Amino acid sequence: MINANQLLIQKIEALLVAADKAVKKEEWALANTLLKEGLDTLGDLYVSSDIVDDTGMKLVLASAKENEGSLQVAATIRRRVLAARLSLLREKNVNAAS
Repeated sequence: MINANQLLIQKIEALLVAADKAVKKEEWALANTLLKEGLDTLGDLYVSSDIVDDTGMKLVLASAKENEGSLQVAATIRRRVLAARLSLLREKNVNAAS
């Protein structure tokens, strides 16, 4: 049986795949849009009391780079943050199931 977090994980994984395709085509604006959607969808569901999240400042940097016009750098940073946060959510989901 699939729970709500598993459905959310699938949705975010699909956004990551779509963003990766946009990156391969060097469609940086689209990649950033998809990655921001993934981050917004994930929200703070990945947070747990036993982790220290240091990714917030990286997102500030990504936004600054995007504002400077460095869309490729912004997408690279956002992709790493989303992948890290998604990994934390997966881990949290597994721990909750056991």
